[in-house]
Amino acid sequence: MAIQFRHQTLRPPGPALNLLDQYLEEHRLGFALISVNGLFMAANNRFLARTDKPDAVIGTLPSSLLKKIWSGHLAGQDRNTLSEWLDPKDSCHGTWEGTLQEKAGEGQQVIALFRASLSLSGKEQLFLFHSFPRQALSHSLLSHFLSLKKEILSIVLDLRDYSTLLPFFLESETTPPGDTTILLAEASRWVEGTSFLRITPREESSEGTPQWISLKSRRTGDLFPPPGRRALFSKEPSSGEKVFLNLPLFRETSFYGWMIFPFSGAGFHRGDLYRKKALAATDLSGLLHETRSDLFLAPALEKERPGGLYSRRGILKALQDLMSQENKRSSFGLLGITLADPAGISLLSAHLQTFLRDSDLLGRVSPMEFILIVTDSDRTRTQKTLRRLLSFLKPFAQENFRLNARIGLCHYPEDGGTPLRIMRKVFLHDAVHIGLAYRETLFPDHTNP
Repeated sequence: MAIQFRHQTLRPPGPALNLLDQYLEEHRLGFALISVNGLFMAANNRFLARTDKPDAVIGTLPSSLLKKIWSGHLAGQDRNTLSEWLDPKDSCHGTWEGTLQEKAGEGQQVIALFRASLSLSGKEQLFLFHSFPRQALSHSLLSHFLSLKKEILSIVLDLRDYSTLLPFFLESETTPPGDTTILLAEASRWVEGTSFLRITPREESSEGTPQWISLKSRRTGDLFPPPGRRALFSKEPSSGEKVFLNLPLFRETSFYGWMIFPFSGAGFHRGDLYRKKALAATDLSGLLHETRSDLFLAPALEKERPGGLYSRRGILKALQDLMSQENKRSSFGLLGITLADPAGISLLSAHLQTFLRDSDLLGRVSPMEFILIVTDSDRTRTQKTLRRLLSFLKPFAQENFRLNARIGLCHYPEDGGTPLRIMRKVFLHDAVHIGLAYRETLFPDHTNP
């Protein structure tokens, strides 16, 4: 393998990595991924040879070294082109192409340069170069990039996931190193029989140096039930009576796997341990989702810009995901809140976001209508959520007429098989009212709670 990484790959080398390596060698392309702060993240030997340090540790090798060494073989204008290539500054998004001439023996070599951003954030930049005789024709490096983009994104995903997961395996006040396991789904959508990577620490040490942690993984053939958004406990036969807490890694409607750790101890320590690990799983879910959204691998549901609530289109997409064939065994509840006074929109939105669980979805589907999706819920649990919401909102509504509202309840799959049908029904079905007097005028079809 001519490609080197700043650390061992998280995912076992597969066809995508082999294909990329073979393509680069066949077309004699120099390849590197460089972070926004100028450090090499991955590169092939053809690229590293330009640094005079082909055996360097990638993660500590700065691109400024490449610029310093390469500039010695270039004329003034070509040095400017090299700087523009290696120092994107404000132009780190989109693609860039250029050429420069370099002395090579008795003649001259033309070097085609290419740079591309791989994500919305521009955290990583892809660099390609190709050398050819001055009289020869060369294909645009953009065509090579388009041919390789899928494989390159898989490498960036691996690099990002490694950096994201590593802190969750380091020693903490709740869990010693080595006790946490993460099952990382290979796809962000649940498909029955899908495979997972079982990720655990790889501990290595050498004489005279402290112990350090890196990650290893293996594909697991174990079958797992359709994911739920609530934690569950399990026992592994090989561990005797040891109990494990399994925390799902969910964000929006995407499922990324499980965080698993032994659940031992007694008394209040158990509750404290559960709370801290649940928060850690929520944080990890968000980071995994952010990476995939940034790399265009898991498009985020649409949100309104001012308040951050899901838009009508975002709620429809969420319902489509939750009703999809992959999630056909799941059930969920919907609460539809219709506000009577537009002056209460921002106030109600703030209260609802306080009430919201991390696993639930809140959107505004019209100027006066909100929908709360209660994920992984049967009808009884949804009704309990409605009662909790009423208890939560009633004191505010009794003090402020702007919070007069009608709240309806629906449940999937009993109350509708399509997103539009259930979304319309939730504002009328099992409706109750909260608020001050005059609600009869505002809601003539009300039902007493």
